[in-house]
Amino acid sequence: MLLSFKTSNFKSFLDEVELKMTPAPKIKGMDYSIIKQTSNKKEIKALSTSIIYGSNASGKTNIVSAMDVFRNIILNGNIRNREKIATPDYAVWRLELIPNFNSLKQEPTTFDIEFNIEDVLVKYGISIDLGNFLAGEYHRKIIREILIIDNKEIYERKEKEISFEEKNLKKYIPDNIDLNQVEALAINNLDDEELFLCNGFKNLYSKTLYDKITRWIGQNFIVAFRSNDLTITDLTNGKEELTRYYNKIAKLIGTSTERIELVDDEKGNQIMLSVFAKLTESNNLNAVPSEIVESLGTFRFLGLFPIFKRALDIGATLVMDELDASINPMIIISLINIFHDEQINKNGAQLIFNTHNPIFLNKNIVRRDEIKFVEKNDTTRVSELYALSDFGTSGEGSVRKNEDYLKNYYTNKYGAIKFIDLSEVFKSKE
Repeated sequence: MLLSFKTSNFKSFLDEVELKMTPAPKIKGMDYSIIKQTSNKKEIKALSTSIIYGSNASGKTNIVSAMDVFRNIILNGNIRNREKIATPDYAVWRLELIPNFNSLKQEPTTFDIEFNIEDVLVKYGISIDLGNFLAGEYHRKIIREILIIDNKEIYERKEKEISFEEKNLKKYIPDNIDLNQVEALAINNLDDEELFLCNGFKNLYSKTLYDKITRWIGQNFIVAFRSNDLTITDLTNGKEELTRYYNKIAKLIGTSTERIELVDDEKGNQIMLSVFAKLTESNNLNAVPSEIVESLGTFRFLGLFPIFKRALDIGATLVMDELDASINPMIIISLINIFHDEQINKNGAQLIFNTHNPIFLNKNIVRRDEIKFVEKNDTTRVSELYALSDFGTSGEGSVRKNEDYLKNYYTNKYGAIKFIDLSEVFKSKE
C-alpha cells in the first residue's frame, strides 16, 4: 500500500509537495476507510481513498503525471528518452518536459515514495538533473538516490559516489559476498543516467529485494493518466469472466441491449459488442460495437471495470486521472464505498483520483484527510497541494467535523477554486 509520494520541480510544482496516504492525527470517525498492514511486526495504517480537487490548469493532472513518470523511470532503470510507449503522457518518454517551465534556476527534479509490500516498508528516492524546461540536448545525471528498508538506510548515492550501511545490508545479501570488493565494483560502474537500484544493486547485491520493490511498482502501483483514453484493449483479463461481469453491470445500469459480449479481432484485441434482438420473423440477434450504440459513460465504465477488479484482487494502489468524466457520480460513490468496505476490499487496495465533481465533498462519504486540493498561484504559476485536514479543527480558518464541506468549497474557504466569467469573451468583438 502507498503511504506517501513526494515530488518537486515537476511541471507546475516547483517546491516539494507530498500526497499523504496516511491518516491525519486527531481525525476521528470512518475507521472503515483505513486499511492496516504490518511491517517488521508493527502495524501500519493508510487511507483507502484520496480525492483531489482543483480548478482547470491548477495541476491536478500533474500529480498523476508525476507518479506515471516516476513509475516508468524505475521500470526502465534510467533517465533517457525513449520511443513513445503505451501512455498518453508525453512526459514519460520526453523527460525534458518535466522541469517547471517558469523557473530560471536549474533545479533538480525529485521523487520520493514510501510503500509497504509483503511486510517490508520501502522508502526510495531519486533526484535528477534534467536542466531547464525543454533542454533536450542537456547531459542528464542522477545526483541522488537513496534506499531505506524498514526505516534502516541501505545505501545512498550522490552522483558518482555511493555509501552503504553494511549492518543493514547484510540481511539481504548472500553470506559469501565480499562487500569491499563489490562496493568498489559498484562505484566504478555507476552511470550518470542509470539507476543504481536497477543495475548495480540488482546485479551485485540483492536481486530478491530489487524484484520485490519493482514488482510493487510495476504491478501494484497502477497509474492511469487520462483514463478517458483507456479501452478494453488496454487491459488483460479472462474473456469469459469479464463477459459475466459486464452483463451484471449492464443490468444494474439498465442498458437497452440484450447482452454484452467480448470477441477477439484479427489482432487478438478484445472488442466489446452490444447484442440487440432483431425484430424479424427469425428473431435473430444483431451484434454492434458497444462504442457505437452505448452512451459514453456506459462504454467508459465497462472499459475501466477490469482495472478496478484487478486492483481489488491484488490489493493495488490505483491512481486515476479524469476517472469520473461522463460517468454517473453514483457509480463513483459506489466505487468509493467498495474501497472502504473491508469485506470486499480484503487485500487493502487504494483508489486515488482527481475530479471537478463536488458531490464527493461530503463528510458521510470520505474523511477530511481523504480530500486533497491543488491550487495554482496566478502570479508565479506554481501549484501547491494540501489536504482538508491541514486546516485543523480550531482557530482561524479551521474546519470542524460537522461543517458543510461543499458549501465551504464554493465560498472559497479552502481555495483551489476559480470563479470564471466568460461573458466578456463573448461580448468582445476583437
